[in-house]
Amino acid sequence: MNLDMTHLHLLINHIPVLGVIFAGVLLVVALAYKNTFAEIVALSFTVVFAAATLVTYITGDKAADAVSRLPNVSLSILHQHEVVAKLDLLGMAALGAAALFTLFLYWRRITRPRYLVYALLALLLINTGLLAWTALLGGEIRRPDIALTLLSTTLF
Repeated sequence: MNLDMTHLHLLINHIPVLGVIFAGVLLVVALAYKNTFAEIVALSFTVVFAAATLVTYITGDKAADAVSRLPNVSLSILHQHEVVAKLDLLGMAALGAAALFTLFLYWRRITRPRYLVYALLALLLINTGLLAWTALLGGEIRRPDIALTLLSTTLF
């Protein structure tokens, strides 16, 4: 099998989407139990998932080029997917940088304000929504029936 950028994009695009959910849940548990180690693990994973978002974004251009030439592809949805992916990239870059900064504070044993970790949790939630939106649009590029199915299942 030939692994090109399109396949790589489809393979790794799930990592940030599922990763931020995992990191968010872990961070909530860490905050609830006041577990510093779990906070550090959650923030470390957040940095990794932010990096995975960058790789996903980079492979997306080549995937878009390949997919846009296929029949029955919605170029409008493809464009929307690209626009929201840029927002994801910016949001995850900010989240990754903030998580890295917080990890630096842990490493240097500098007292960090409690609200900093809560702000990171809020950023995680926002980015989870953005990544889910991007994933939905990505699925609709080749499967426009997904949007109709999701809409009908939420309404009925």
